[in-house]
Parts: sequence; C-alpha cells; structure tokens
Amino acid sequence: MKIGIVTYHHVINDGAVLQAYAQQQALQRLFPDATVEIIDFRYKMIEKRERFDILKDVLKFRKSAFFKLRKYITVRNFVNRKLPLSKRRIVADDLQEATAFINQHYDAVVVGSDEVWKIDYKKFSRPFPNIYWLPQPINVIRIASAATANTLNLSALKEGDRSKAVELLRDFRLIGVRDRFTYDFVKTNVPDAPLSLMPDPTFALTMEESIYATAKQKLEAAGVDLKKPILGLSLSSNIKELKELSAKVFSTFDAMGYQVVSIGQYNEYCHVNLTAQLDPLEWAHVYRFFQFCITDRFHSTIFSIRNHVNFVSVDFSNRYKEDVTGKIYDLLGRIAMLNHHLNLKNFSIDEAMTRIQAVLAEGSIGQVSKTLQRVDQQLADDYDAFLQKVKSELKGL
Repeated sequence: MKIGIVTYHHVINDGAVLQAYAQQQALQRLFPDATVEIIDFRYKMIEKRERFDILKDVLKFRKSAFFKLRKYITVRNFVNRKLPLSKRRIVADDLQEATAFINQHYDAVVVGSDEVWKIDYKKFSRPFPNIYWLPQPINVIRIASAATANTLNLSALKEGDRSKAVELLRDFRLIGVRDRFTYDFVKTNVPDAPLSLMPDPTFALTMEESIYATAKQKLEAAGVDLKKPILGLSLSSNIKELKELSAKVFSTFDAMGYQVVSIGQYNEYCHVNLTAQLDPLEWAHVYRFFQFCITDRFHSTIFSIRNHVNFVSVDFSNRYKEDVTGKIYDLLGRIAMLNHHLNLKNFSIDEAMTRIQAVLAEGSIGQVSKTLQRVDQQLADDYDAFLQKVKSELKGL
C-alpha cells in the first residue's frame, strides 16, 4: 500500500512543516509495512511569493530582512532534507502533472492538516478547486485528517464555489477536521459525511531527548542563562497592536528579571533572537526551557501545551472577520483553557498586560503544568482515535 499526503509542507512556517512531519510519522507507525510519504507538490506562485517577500524586505533595509532570509534557508533545508517527500517534485499552478502522478503512484491520499480548505480570491491565493480538495480526475481513496477552512468567508464565496466544495467533500471516505467552524461547515452542507472533530497531528509528534539537548545547547550558545527565568516570545512586531504589546511585555518582564527570547518570527523586543537559528524540530522542543510563553501562533500554543509550559495566546483585532473566532480560540475552548486566550480587540495594551500577569501568577501555583500534562495526553489520545478509523478504512488495501 502507498499513501500520499498533501498539505502545506513547504511554506516557511515551523508549525506548518511540523504538522506535515507529524502526520507522516503517525501514519507510518500505523502502517509500518506501507510507503507513506508527503507528495512534494508546490504551487509556483507561493514559491515566488515567499522569495519576493524576502527580497522586498531586503530592498527596504528592514531589520527583519536578515532574519527572514536565514529562516527561509533553515526551514527549506529541513523540508528538503528531513521530510519524507516523494522522489518527484512538482512545481506548478495547475494540476495536470500532479493528477497523473497521484493516480499512478498512490492507493490513498490524506489531505491535511492546516488551512487547506480555505477559499479566498486574493492575488497570491491558491486557485479553487486546488490539490487539497482532490478534484476529479484524481482517482484515489480520499481521507481528510485535521483539515480546516479557518477564516473561510462563506458570504464572499463566488457563485458555484460553495456547491463545488460540497460536491468534492462528498468524495471523501473519512473527514477529520481541526476546528468547530469547519465541522459546522461540513455538517451543514453534507449532513451524512463521515465526519470527526480531531486535534492537530502535532499532538502525536514524538518529543525526543536528543533534540531537547540540541535546543538547550543553542540557547546556551546564544548567551541564555538557564538558571534565570526565560520568557519565550513568539509574536510578530510588524503588526501595530502586537508591536505595542511586545514593547510592553519586554519592559515588564525585563524588570522582573526574565530573559526574553524571541523564536519563530522576528521581534525586536527581546534579549536574544533565535528566530532563524532553530530548525522546526528544535523550535518545537525549545519551549521546555521557558517558564512562560506569549504567542499569537497556533502551533506555538500547541508546543507550549506539549512542553507543559504556561502561556498566553493572543489574537489581534483584524485577524478574523464577521463572527469567526479563530483556531486558537477554538482549541483553547475545547480544552477549557480560554483564560489563556487574549483578544486585543477587547483590551487596551495595559489591560492586556494585567491579564498576562494574572495568568503568569496562576502558573506559579503549580496546577497549570499538571493541567497541561493531562490535556496533552487527552489530545494525543483523540488524534490516535481518528487514526484507528483510518486504519479500519484502509484495511485490506
């Protein structure tokens, strides 16, 4: 049996790369005698856009340009050398070559995780229907695992696209989705769909002591004193609200004796910037060494949970339109931890800082770590429960 995975495996984002890696590793453990690989299909326009964004920052002499370039190189090296990719790479904006390749080489294709079912019409958006919907004439067993349509604006869909999406969803043997928004969209439009609400595959990622050791070495090499408290900061300082919050966080935690370490994305408000020095796996493991984390990223939230580190996750005012609450809010709501969520739409920067300090104080009591251990195991078990459905569906191939 040969199983292919289609997802956002090649974008310059630690979490996106790791969800692809974790999904492949979990499926390979489930089917040890099968070939399980990530189909190395890349949209040409996305490849161009990422290089263009870096070049634009360089030409504008932005301070973040050097870090973005190094991060691009670090993540791309990881993707090309460590992800279990198909031997053939297809870079195109149409599906003709990919369709023939999939039909010839795979018995089943797993779509997800990530925002693969988001439909929009921006200049650099993936066209609909794209490869993540597995449109005909692709002819394989279709399974969605932790797929999401997060931020999909239903009222803005072009005429015919909603009915086309529903038609394509009906071809899936199993549909696992990562958030309530996508669950409701599928359930409303395909009531009899074989549908499950499930966690992100990174909850199944095996955390390795050897990688913890490497992450620790990189912290120490950068001048971080592990005997002093560390704040992990995974916030962008390119968005006005987050820049103001970052400045306030830095001054407050610096006065408290914390070392502020920026990871994942460039932020000028830190003592140490490790943005481009950690590969995705090292990035996932470095959270163990933090006493607290503040982030606006979904997978930073997840790896705070995975490493049992107290955290606050931040949404900013214009991230979601209409009544969409977003994937971080959805995750924390499902595990009864919304006190760790902060939407800047509802708070001034000073009020936000007060909320952050309250969550920090709760962590010092010692119960938060125990809660995170329990939640981590619960979500790993929930992901495994979906895998058992996949195993049953593909039995006999």
